Amino acid sequence: MIFYLRKKQKNLFGKVFYFVFVISTFFSNTLKADETLLGTLDGSKVSAIEYSLPSDQHAFNFGTELFPFNPYYNGIGAFVSYQYHINKNLSWEMIRTTYIFSVQTDLTSQLAEKYEVAPEKIERLFWMIKSNLKYYLVYGKSLLSDEYLNHFRVAFTAGTGVAFTKDSSFLFNAKFLVNFGLSFEVYIHDSLLWGLDFQDAIVIDSSILKSVLTYPSFSLFLKKMF
Repeated sequence: MIFYLRKKQKNLFGKVFYFVFVISTFFSNTLKADETLLGTLDGSKVSAIEYSLPSDQHAFNFGTELFPFNPYYNGIGAFVSYQYHINKNLSWEMIRTTYIFSVQTDLTSQLAEKYEVAPEKIERLFWMIKSNLKYYLVYGKSLLSDEYLNHFRVAFTAGTGVAFTKDSSFLFNAKFLVNFGLSFEVYIHDSLLWGLDFQDAIVIDSSILKSVLTYPSFSLFLKKMF
């Protein structure tokens, strides 16, 4: 029974991530590089390649988020967020809301079989609302086949929010959280990017630090700027 649950859980996580990766890759399109011939140096052609990124300030993010490290329940989530770019290096993800579907782990199955602990009694995460600041540490470019220019950027993320959990009582428990992470984004069009980020939400119990839990997660998302 435990082996079956583990196999089913891994297949579910794998299918979700593979589907999102294929969709984002299928619709991706590298930016055409603008090449200006400057002259020759020691018989070799010298050229400058440049592409100015658009100055859009607003963005919507759509993606999937995985929570694979909780000992009792792993999570698969879908999220949407609105982001405002203050300047080139700083942006504010004003609101990010994530709904999470829980999948019990082997430990939860063992507790149910050996100690008759009902899985429904174990508190599990099902919804998060966060607000983050993103500071872009690195901007970079890569050239593909000497013709196509790819822009990428890396950001440090920090913010706060609220995590909602539930158990067999069907009561929703709201808990304060702080959030840290890193984000990697690549332009696939003038105003479209795909990204991968890692975030760690530190959830603090409301009853005066009764307990502190961490929910590390990985996200794959599309960003539409306008």
